[in-house]
Order: sequence, then C-alpha cells, then structure tokens
Amino acid sequence: MATLVSGGSGGEQASSSSQSKTPPANVSGSSSARPSTSHHSLKRLQSNGMSTAGEPQKPPDAKQVLEFLRDHFVHDEPILSSLNIENISELDTLLTDIIKDCLSCACSNVVKDQETEELIGVCLASRTTIFDEQMDRLCKYTFNDKQLQIAVEFLKYVFNRVDIAYHIDQHGVGKPIFIALIAVRKDRQKQGIATSMLQKCLTTAKTESFDGALILSNSVRASRLMKKHFGELIARIKYRDFKGEFKDPPIIPAKPDEELRILLKKL
Repeated sequence: MATLVSGGSGGEQASSSSQSKTPPANVSGSSSARPSTSHHSLKRLQSNGMSTAGEPQKPPDAKQVLEFLRDHFVHDEPILSSLNIENISELDTLLTDIIKDCLSCACSNVVKDQETEELIGVCLASRTTIFDEQMDRLCKYTFNDKQLQIAVEFLKYVFNRVDIAYHIDQHGVGKPIFIALIAVRKDRQKQGIATSMLQKCLTTAKTESFDGALILSNSVRASRLMKKHFGELIARIKYRDFKGEFKDPPIIPAKPDEELRILLKKL
C-alpha cells in the first residue's frame, strides 16, 4: 500500500540566519551501497549543517520509527490530521504494517541529528513485489475507530479509481518502488532534509536495479517537492469528491490542501 507524503516535508533550503542554530544531521539508509552525491546536493547539505553518513547505518527498528511518526507525521499529514483519529492503538497497527514493509527495502532511509542521534526525518519505501499483499491487507482491516475507517476507505477509493498497473506499464516501467511516506520533524523543516532523503531513495533505487518510482503526494507543499523529481502526474483526486457512506465529504484538510496527486518517475 503506497501511502502519503507529510504536508510538512518540504525541501526548501534554510536561510543563513537559521544555519547556525541547526545541529548537524546525517542521512542513513538501509542499503549497504553508498549512493553518489552530486556537488550541488552536497553543497546544499553542508549549507544546512548536514552531512551524508560516512558509512551506511542500520535503520532504526520499527518501534523507533513508529514513535517518530506518532509525534511528527500523524498531526502534520493532511488526511490523518483532519480526521482526528482517537484510537492510537489501531492507528499504530496501520503504521506498523507500513513500517515493517519498508524497513526491509534498501531505498528507505532516515536522517538523524549527529549530536543527539534522534530521528529528524524518515523516508519509507517498499518493493512492488508485495503490493498485492498490501492491497489485500488494506481490504481486510476491521478497525473500530470510525475516523480511521474513513482513512482506509479513502485509500481503497483511490486505488479503485486509478489503475496503477496500467500507468506503470504505459510508461515502460517494469520494477518500480513505492515511496510510502516522507516526514520531517517540524522544527527541522525547510532545510532541504526531505529533498536529501528523496534523492537518496531514488539514487539507491537505481543502484538496486529498480527502474521507476511511484508516490502519492497529498499537499501543496509536498507537491512542490515532488514536481522537481517526478515527471509524470498520472492522477489527481479531490478530497471533496470522496464521500463514502456520508452525505458530505468526511475528509476536509486545512487549506490550501485540496487534492491528492499520484506521480510516477522512470529511473
């Protein structure tokens, strides 16, 4: 199940006034191969007080990533934040399934603060070989939380409306990855962190012989980041068009976020 990019995960660069206040950070991934970094990207990372990991690090366990998403994704992501889900245990089940799918993929990576070793950002991606399994699981969820049910029904609605396999085939992609989510801690946004994680994810994908990448972008800010890296917009779905069993649309994110976009990139 490909899911969402946090609305607060934009890749803008930090201003010079904020650089001195920002502790250094590093990017670590689950791949043993170290992707190449362009001079431009490295210069940007250095200007933001960041550096790439000297050696690939073992990704954090599912529990650590889950705690990060609870604190820095759920309340910032447009759909989940608009639904105000109360049953945290059930939400943890959904997030943990996504995390476990992605931590085994070499394209997933994280950014850590070099001084505290705390997570600053997370980029999770999964292989397409488990997509059918993910969709089956999505259809079998029986959550009691009505708001979480709405989130699940919306994802099912999206995948029923858009024939992902058709678009992948039409663009000549045979082995894509699904980027499940990108999230950055709120106090470290607008520093190029989301951009660096996305670039590493795509570079590693090529190293691992993937030939494409698919992502769902659910906010204006996320779409600005994706527009720079994903050439093909294959679908856009207005949140107000989804009603499910309700008279009025149940998902109304804060403005200006009005639609979800599905984008594809050939590597």
